Amino acid sequence: MATQYQTESGAETTSREWSELFLRRLDRLTRLHPEPGGGYDADRLLRRVIYTTYVDCRELGVGEKARDLLLRNKADLSRS
Repeated sequence: MATQYQTESGAETTSREWSELFLRRLDRLTRLHPEPGGGYDADRLLRRVIYTTYVDCRELGVGEKARDLLLRNKADLSRS
C-alpha cells in the first residue's frame, strides 16, 4: 500500500504519485540543454538540479527507474 502524504494545501497524495512526479521532472530536466552562451554557471546549475532530483527519486524507491531514464536520455542526446 502506498504511503499517504498531506501537502500544505491539505491535499493528500501517495508515494506513487510523488514518484511519478519526480520521474517526469527528471525526464524533463535531462532533455533540457543549457542556453547557448549561458556559460559554466548555467550548465553547473542544471547538473545539480538533475542530481538532486535523481536523489529524490532514489529516496522515493524509484532509483532504478531514474537511473534507466538517465542512461536512456544520455544515449538519445549522443545520437542527436
